[in-house]
Amino acid sequence: MVFMSQRKQKLIIGFALQNENKISLDEAILIKGVDTYYCNERFHVGNILSRMVKTGILKRLKPGKFELIRTNKIPDEANQPKLF
Repeated sequence: MVFMSQRKQKLIIGFALQNENKISLDEAILIKGVDTYYCNERFHVGNILSRMVKTGILKRLKPGKFELIRTNKIPDEANQPKLF
C-alpha cells in the first residue's frame, strides 16, 4: 500500500536530485502533486519535510532550507501518520 505522503516524499526527493540535492520549503510547495491542500500549505508541506528530516532522508540546513542526504531510504508506511 502506498500512502499519499509517500508519493509526495518521492516527488520531493526527485526535485532535490535535479537541484544539487537542495530544496526549500517554498520550492516544495510549488512542486505539482505535493501541495494538494487548499489552505495552510506551508504547514502541511512543512510537516512532510519534517518527517523526512526525522527519518534521515533530509538534513535541515536552516529554517526552510533542506539538503537530501540519503536517497536509498524510500519512505515506508511505518513512518507515516495513522488516521485510525
